[in-house]
Amino acid sequence: MMPSKLKFERIRVKTGALLLDIDNPRFGLKDVTEADQALSILVERANLKELWDSITSQGWLELEPMVCISADNLPGHYIVIEGNRRLAAITTLLDPSRLEKKLQGRVPIISPELRLQLEEIEIVLVPSRRDADAFIGFKHVNGPASWGSLAKAKFASDMFMRLIGERVSADSALKATTDALGDTTTSMLRMLMGFEVLQQSIELEFINSEQVEGKSFDFSHLYTMMPNPATRDFLGLGSDPLKADNVRKDPVPPEKHENLKYLMGWLFGGRDVPQVIKAQGTDRPTLQKVLAHKAATETLIKGGVLEHAAAKAGLDVDAWRSRLIKAESQAKSLLTDLSEVQSRLDEGQVLDAIDRSSSLKSTYNTILSSLKSFNED
Repeated sequence: MMPSKLKFERIRVKTGALLLDIDNPRFGLKDVTEADQALSILVERANLKELWDSITSQGWLELEPMVCISADNLPGHYIVIEGNRRLAAITTLLDPSRLEKKLQGRVPIISPELRLQLEEIEIVLVPSRRDADAFIGFKHVNGPASWGSLAKAKFASDMFMRLIGERVSADSALKATTDALGDTTTSMLRMLMGFEVLQQSIELEFINSEQVEGKSFDFSHLYTMMPNPATRDFLGLGSDPLKADNVRKDPVPPEKHENLKYLMGWLFGGRDVPQVIKAQGTDRPTLQKVLAHKAATETLIKGGVLEHAAAKAGLDVDAWRSRLIKAESQAKSLLTDLSEVQSRLDEGQVLDAIDRSSSLKSTYNTILSSLKSFNED
């Protein structure tokens, strides 16, 4: 159920009464002062073509109304908190002349019938930005419009930074954001930290926004690196466990920008740095071990080959086989000792042991499958 304390209403408004949220940190809107300038930025950075094509072919579908708050200094107008891309698409379809001249030709011509449909739409009106956070978070966690990890991280960052701007403590802001998205504190911390590192990388042009917005972009490559002490130390973030106070804009210090360029290249591919992460389950742990070894990291920087760097870190064939033999011995020892300890395990410990045993089974089955596949080739 929707939390009872959350107030909202659905109303129909003229499209001209809707305002872009220029305070929105996405798409670089924070630096603009005029709505028309924001529209041009959205056309260039937010891939409005797919929305234009959808609206012109299917009409305006009011399945997910934009979430808005009242504009304090402009009675009868509403700021769109969620749905700025859709508002930009509608606005430019209705009046392409609001864009820079070089962009006006991109906008499709619409029929009189569609124009009439777009001139008045339904919105969800909430009392404040905090209510908008709660409504949007509930919808995407508990409702039908589930988010991917990057979209979730964008929303979480917006909410966290807005609370910090309201002088809420970092710990309280983290708790509120975590509660709104139904996540764990640990997961939220690494997601927030990963997103701020990603935003800084975009601003430094180590990765471009089009690449990030693409369907093949895997944000998990980055945020799963954040709990790793060697990764954080490589970026100048310190090797201590992550805390809410660590989450801030531009977290990587200037003297570590070169390292950030390499990390983003290794994870996603860059102009001068080849991607080395192909399979997260195996390549990411290898990269983390390389980063913990200075000579291995230098090898990766110079050669760009993860296997060579891994060998430098001692992750060679003999080392791997030695770990496999050790794991086999430990598994046999666990089985031998099970009969002695089984009767002393409480229910929670039994369930935990079942989960860990299932994870081990899955891991070893994957290793076995990979080795058999290699042997058959």
